[in-house]
Amino acid sequence: MPSKNVSALTVALLTGLAALIPSNVSSAVPVTNGIKLYFSAPFIQGPSYSGSDVQLETFDSFSTGTGTCLGASAVGEIMTTCSVFPGNGSGGAATTGDTPTVGGTRSNYAGTPWPSGGAEIEILFPEGRKFIGLWWSAGNVESSGGTTNTIEFYDGDSLLATMTANQVMDKLGGAVPNPYPGSATLETVGGGSHNIGYFYGHPHSHPSLTPTSKSTATGDFPFVYLSLLTVGATAVDRIIIGGDGFEFDNLATSSAAKTPTDDMVFVQEYLDTVTPPDENGGGGDTDGSAGSDTGSLADTGFDPTLALVFAGAAIVAGFTLTVSRRAKRGA
Repeated sequence: MPSKNVSALTVALLTGLAALIPSNVSSAVPVTNGIKLYFSAPFIQGPSYSGSDVQLETFDSFSTGTGTCLGASAVGEIMTTCSVFPGNGSGGAATTGDTPTVGGTRSNYAGTPWPSGGAEIEILFPEGRKFIGLWWSAGNVESSGGTTNTIEFYDGDSLLATMTANQVMDKLGGAVPNPYPGSATLETVGGGSHNIGYFYGHPHSHPSLTPTSKSTATGDFPFVYLSLLTVGATAVDRIIIGGDGFEFDNLATSSAAKTPTDDMVFVQEYLDTVTPPDENGGGGDTDGSAGSDTGSLADTGFDPTLALVFAGAAIVAGFTLTVSRRAKRGA
């Protein structure tokens, strides 16, 4: 047992060390804000979430033609050029659910024209959204002859992240497997796997959930249901969709936070770890990191400043005290 004198010395040294720590070093727990992107299993064409908090726009109530989906929609206000197309090889989901489906009847879908001529579709949400999902059909990258499909996510005037078809294509190996469907797989959140080849081609023209040949409808292009999930205080109040022939359907949103389902595949994340200001006005630092060089996460609730790290150590009778702050960067 240590003597009373040693114990008293320990207390004195620790008290002295505490006095050396600047008063503006926040004792608050760091909070991670940001967004994460996933896509669902092959042949899924609708959102993985349902309920009274989820809004879904299928575009089936709009007339087909250029600019026909301007104005109010089930998810928010569509502000700029938005065309509606009848179901074809490039788009038009046959279901609104999250069950893998082949065949069926293709429905109306929305998109930018081909070529787009720089046209973009801006959608304003009535309040910040924690989940945004859409069926991204026949995704185009520059190598396919047009400009890359992109989605920009905003909080007010702050651009949170830009996500592109290239990120999805990179995840899917860059091209449809040859011979089809190939043996390459993607690991899911729940530890399972999906065959990469099954993500290519319109599900309408696949004969089964385990096809042995390419879809006869746009078989060289990816068809995936994308889900953007926010983390922490982050919320998205508008998106801008751009690029040549950006086709999408079953646009879904929710103001309630969601967690990925086990069948989803992780694609990308954009995260900031922030320390809220303490009661003395200290702290408020941020360690920002983006999942790739195509995106950046803006401030999502606290003023970012230079990161402050303070460390002190005292060794008394084998006891070590370390005062530190560590921030983990997103992958």
